[in-house]
Amino acid sequence: NHLKEKVTANDTLVIKGEYVPSPRRDTLIPQLVEARNKGERFCPQCTLGLDVKHTDVLILSQYVRSDGCMLPRRITGLCKRQQRRMGALVTMAQKAGLMPNLNPAKSKKDPKQRYQWKKYNKMSLSFGEIVEPSTRAFWDDYDEEAETSGPSSAPLEWIWYNDPEESTGEQELQKTLETPFHFVIVEGQKIGAFIRKVLLDGKSNPICSLSCGTVSIFHAPTEGVLLAVSEELEPNLFGRITQKLSPWVEAAKTLSTVTLQPAVLYKGLTEQEREKVCIIKALGTASTLPGVGPLEAPNVITGVAAGAASYRKFQGKQAAVYGCYLDSVILDSASSEPILRLLKALRVPCADRYEMKFKPSSNLYM
Repeated sequence: NHLKEKVTANDTLVIKGEYVPSPRRDTLIPQLVEARNKGERFCPQCTLGLDVKHTDVLILSQYVRSDGCMLPRRITGLCKRQQRRMGALVTMAQKAGLMPNLNPAKSKKDPKQRYQWKKYNKMSLSFGEIVEPSTRAFWDDYDEEAETSGPSSAPLEWIWYNDPEESTGEQELQKTLETPFHFVIVEGQKIGAFIRKVLLDGKSNPICSLSCGTVSIFHAPTEGVLLAVSEELEPNLFGRITQKLSPWVEAAKTLSTVTLQPAVLYKGLTEQEREKVCIIKALGTASTLPGVGPLEAPNVITGVAAGAASYRKFQGKQAAVYGCYLDSVILDSASSEPILRLLKALRVPCADRYEMKFKPSSNLYM
């Protein structure tokens, strides 16, 4: 609306309101204008089908107040599902430090208010590889005392499941290195139970484990495969675990790594890939397997798998690096099928199908 003054011939002042179209009318969403004219609710996210991620802070900031809290639905115009989703993405962006000016006061969402935040932000990532600081001058406020006093400062040792009277741990290690073998590293959250059930039809037990309790080694001498399973989430332990795996990484005939990650971390999915429960990407020539696409920028592989592949690369040897992006952390029969095919292609003796058994957690009786 626009107020307009008009003076008549009789020196009478007339003020009336006239509707003036906005100069930005062409930039409005047609569906939004039509829905408002009809008095209906309209969710822009559902209608436009935008693939918003926590890094899209320009879009997320439209749904946030100046104090960092979410605006109500009556203002955002989102449906209940999209309101919850935008709230989760805003929280992720605030914890990642992408919205430093839109954080609640004295909130733990601010990364600078979290415990030893500088210590866990020393490694920088580039497209498809890990870039380590060339000098400690780039490590801002590096605190050696804080690093040695954390829980990750405990020494890592292999715990061998053999009779100590018959052989020592060093002798058992040498037994695994006597014949040529293929080394496969599988890394992911809650992956240990899955590997135990599908490897050799659930009849295989680890030959050793690290004292941290998150890394186990399985040996299939008949197939000539050595399998390392890692569930470690502590970034400060990735390098030390890689060092403990170095005897097998150096002596292996081939090295393959499989990393399980949530699908929301992958940027650049196509419409067909979004409908799948599991997408497998690979670096370099490893993408020649059927159903495996190339890992495109800006996506990266991190963790023990990246450390072992880099260790192998520095020795002038090849390594196959795969990333499995899942819609859920918990594997089921549908999401595990592509992973089982990949493990079989890497010579790992595993089952054809994985069935997850649910335990009843309710006391209701019908």
